[in-house]
Amino acid sequence: MTKLHELRQYVLHTDDVPKYLALTGSDAFKCRTDASPLLGFFLVETGGQLNRVIHLWEYDSLDHRTAVRKELAGNKDFITYFSQIRPWLASQTSVLLKPTASFDYGNAAGKSNGAFFALRQSPSGASASPAGSVALVGSWTETVGTNGQAWQLFSSSTYQQLLDSPAISSDGSRGDATTLMAPTGFSPMQ
Repeated sequence: MTKLHELRQYVLHTDDVPKYLALTGSDAFKCRTDASPLLGFFLVETGGQLNRVIHLWEYDSLDHRTAVRKELAGNKDFITYFSQIRPWLASQTSVLLKPTASFDYGNAAGKSNGAFFALRQSPSGASASPAGSVALVGSWTETVGTNGQAWQLFSSSTYQQLLDSPAISSDGSRGDATTLMAPTGFSPMQ
């Protein structure tokens, strides 16, 4: 069975970003990461709404996600954590993604290509291949949200290399959107 990934995006009030990152990087967030695997946690550098964090979670299935959400709803530590961050959130979005290629931490790790990331969203399954010093970390099709959207996560040792890559820079005629991101200190990808 194919894993299911959830891409969550939180827009934070500007003054609350440091508090949010400090709390989420502490043991207060452990109850959440114990419930299901965190694949990556990023702070948006540029490309759309700022003061935004993007996190990627893995589940065995939609039923597994449902069980995790139910477990967290009854977990007093998670309720305390979420009660603290809730006033700091301006908005939240979530989409469910099916991997179209294997998720490769090796392409994302600092020991490989570096800690600079680009998340690319394209309509109707359009995808691009990395070249040179840019590596594909993951590729997905959105199944809950805007069904059929393609998502790709790329990594490189600099933002400039990402920007110069044909996989990232397109003429925009398809409606692609690219976000440059940095991993947080507590992200599994560094």
